[in-house]
Amino acid sequence: MESETRASDPESVLRRLEPVRLALGADGYELECDDADVRSVSLRIRATGDACPDCLVPKPMMERMVADQLGTAVVIRLRYPEE
Repeated sequence: MESETRASDPESVLRRLEPVRLALGADGYELECDDADVRSVSLRIRATGDACPDCLVPKPMMERMVADQLGTAVVIRLRYPEE
């Protein structure tokens, strides 16, 4: 049985990141998981038409927030809207 702390597929990653998704959504951003396995997670933040232009924290801080929510050591590849 797979450990509950592992990021193994995009759906389970997004469930684990629900608090981050909700906070981003409140500021007009969407969080998407492009790919995930037990070693790495690829995430993308998209700005909607209602996005707060100054609301995203610096990328290293967002990566720490994501890592804290996932509760496991994985490589996090994160793309911000301007990337």
